[in-house]
Amino acid sequence: MVTSVITLIFLSLAVSGLSVLTDRRTEACWPVCFCGAVAWLYGFYCFGFVRVGLILLCVGMVGLFLAGWRKLGSLRGCLLRFFTPGTVAYLCFCLIFLVFFSGNVVSRHNELRLWGAVPKAIHATGKLQLGPDSPIFSTMQSYPPGLSLLGYFFTAFSKEFAEGALFVGYACMTLSFFTPAFSKWEWKHWPLLAPVGLVVLMTPFVFTSHFQDAGLFGMTLYVDAVLGVTAGASFYQAGHKPLKDWFRLASFGLTLFVLCLLKDTGALFAVTALIVSVLLEKRSWKLLVPAAAVLAGVGSWKLLLEGYHVHALVPLKIHSLSDLAIKNVLGALVSTNVIALDVPLGFFLSFVFVFLALLALHFLVFRLQREQGRGEAAVVAVGILASTVAFIYGYSLIYGETLESYCRYMETPLLGLFSCVLLTAIPALPQWKISGWVLSWKRKLSVCVLGLCAFVGVGVTAAWQYVFPLNPEIPDAGRDAARIRAAVEQDLPQGETGWIYLVMAGDGLENSFYHHRVFFDLISSDINIRNGLAQTQVVIPGLENPTQVWAQELADGYDYVYLLSVEDALLPVFAELSEDPAQEHGLYRVCREGNDYGVSLRRVPSQAAE
Repeated sequence: MVTSVITLIFLSLAVSGLSVLTDRRTEACWPVCFCGAVAWLYGFYCFGFVRVGLILLCVGMVGLFLAGWRKLGSLRGCLLRFFTPGTVAYLCFCLIFLVFFSGNVVSRHNELRLWGAVPKAIHATGKLQLGPDSPIFSTMQSYPPGLSLLGYFFTAFSKEFAEGALFVGYACMTLSFFTPAFSKWEWKHWPLLAPVGLVVLMTPFVFTSHFQDAGLFGMTLYVDAVLGVTAGASFYQAGHKPLKDWFRLASFGLTLFVLCLLKDTGALFAVTALIVSVLLEKRSWKLLVPAAAVLAGVGSWKLLLEGYHVHALVPLKIHSLSDLAIKNVLGALVSTNVIALDVPLGFFLSFVFVFLALLALHFLVFRLQREQGRGEAAVVAVGILASTVAFIYGYSLIYGETLESYCRYMETPLLGLFSCVLLTAIPALPQWKISGWVLSWKRKLSVCVLGLCAFVGVGVTAAWQYVFPLNPEIPDAGRDAARIRAAVEQDLPQGETGWIYLVMAGDGLENSFYHHRVFFDLISSDINIRNGLAQTQVVIPGLENPTQVWAQELADGYDYVYLLSVEDALLPVFAELSEDPAQEHGLYRVCREGNDYGVSLRRVPSQAAE
């Protein structure tokens, strides 16, 4: 929790100073500071100097505060300016996240090898996690590092890696994009603040799928929720005069830049939001700024991947869909549960119905907010719809036949659309007129409470999980990791480091998960781990000479092999390389030999790994 608190303090200092220097409300500065921090760290991360970037970032944030203090001339004035209604509500959200999320653990496959593993590797080494020298799974290295750098920022102020801080940072950044909606609110609107704030807080819970491995918002590190909210913020900014002044322009550019760094599909939403802004703003040289941000976000990462010869796990390609894929996708869109309920309620909770209902709500909100015309609403709606169709099509190419994790992906466009609706509605809520009469605060409060009750009704399952937290049970892999570490440290000559090749024979889910947890626990600055897949690459049906294949792989820089489990097919392969028997939880040193295979395996005598 301490490292998360320190990070939030630095962010608060930056928000306070930026607010004074730009003459903006602090609510408008939170997402700018989050995006600015990620963008700043990314620049240094690309060159392997992320720790230097962190130091300079912290110095810069303190400098922003001191500059704002000097300009205002009073610390009391800075505090009064900082604690606005929206910022107080946001800090309450952060407190909730600190209390409930700080004890979370990294517990799912993609978190153990990607969303949690990359921040831990950055925390341990401070280096760019690309290429053969990175301990990260090679199949995971192509993912953009935006969320991982955010996780690093929130874990950087602790010598020991704090897993819970990843979840706190994830949730804090997600909710930060809603704070600008409260920029026009004053303390006289306090009766509305609590119910509207609760609607904002419940939003990611309601639209987070429970399908398969998706879990709950804040209990997982899947990028889909923060990607959706960031996309919604980009469409909101695109439809609300992003070129009006330099602050809005910079905010829009940073949002698009970070959107591209969150996930490859983020570039799709960023480009569409950019097109929306072009259509609404017509011709202006200022549009070159957000366009450059998109190009920089996508291009810089692609160039790095090319430089390190890292290829995407599943590259998207334009081609025709099979009949089965089309049938599965269309069926899932109208029948599969895609929001946070455990009980399937059929069509009325399907993606199509919910998306169309939110689209209608989008037009209603624009209609009530009189300062915006119907033209802007239509352009934004078409942009969101077009990006959603392209998003669904892109994932259909990959998952059309199996629909693996499809519901979790669908929360991204739903959250994007509803986030855009909220960001449009909240600023004007205190002044809304309906049918010619102004709502009294009591009636406004009643409307908000009714809306909140509907949200809680939909998200009651998610809320219940946090009243009675249920962290997933994880296997006790820490003991194995500690034994492996101790054995390697005793066996290696002083000053050397070793590569450990974790082998798991078989592809059972239980063993695979245990393998991932051992891998995650071993990530550190002194012991390097190379991984291919969760399953061993030794026992592969159809190989002519599996022993030769494995020996060539081991000869390419591996110093140790750890057998997490052993199955019968591994025994003859292992026997050709080692006189020692293959045993579960056994650690073996890779010795360079002059035999037919070039390597042999010798059992490490230390009892630490047994």
